[in-house]
Amino acid sequence: MKKFLIIKTGSFIGHADDIIEKYGDMDSVFLDADWCPRDRAEVVSVYLDEKLTNPPTQYSGILITGSGSMMSIPEQWMIDTSNWIQKAIVTSVPILGICFGHQMLAHALGGLVGPNPNGLEAGTVDVYFDTKCNDDPLFFDFPQQAPFHVHHYESILSLPEGAEILAGNDIEKKHVVRFSPYAWGVQFHPELTVDIMNILIDSLADGIKTAGYDMTIIQKEVRETPYGFRLLNRFYNFAERTGRIKL
Repeated sequence: MKKFLIIKTGSFIGHADDIIEKYGDMDSVFLDADWCPRDRAEVVSVYLDEKLTNPPTQYSGILITGSGSMMSIPEQWMIDTSNWIQKAIVTSVPILGICFGHQMLAHALGGLVGPNPNGLEAGTVDVYFDTKCNDDPLFFDFPQQAPFHVHHYESILSLPEGAEILAGNDIEKKHVVRFSPYAWGVQFHPELTVDIMNILIDSLADGIKTAGYDMTIIQKEVRETPYGFRLLNRFYNFAERTGRIKL
């Protein structure tokens, strides 16, 4: 049985140490969401220069995490990972990019990533889904509007050829992008719980306040995001089902 690959592109260490103490690092937070059995997951920490040595087809699916790094300031591990992702896309192994991972997918396929002209987006925000989602295997029954947790300075500024926007809002027009029939990216964080989001906001408060946000309002607006876990579960099941069909 194939493993499910989690490409870990960053850490809470030095950014949100209180999350580490209570819940563990990014990969633990993802797996605590209980969408992928831990014994099925393989985590490769590319930001620590761990190498993606296996071909993409050895995995049932691929998830790319968020990161405190910026795609607009490339490091060698980002270049190497992007090159591997290019190969993964053509194999039709299902891929889901989260926040930084969303941006890395766009970059790998020829899109442009940089600072969001609207500035930092932080907190729990409403994301609006296009009717194009009606035929999408991940988002077909999502409501027109749903809340998600976010924190990002950079965004996809121009899409790679063939990519399609499925959801957005006034600050982030490209919250959900379908890059191919088997590859998606989301700018929001489906893995975060309310408690983790509250800790993250407190940990990053200086930057949030510098960006002009009222912390009282940001903290008050944090709420449950039930469609985040639904997305993770659905993607995992899609990857497992797709893998069986290909076998």
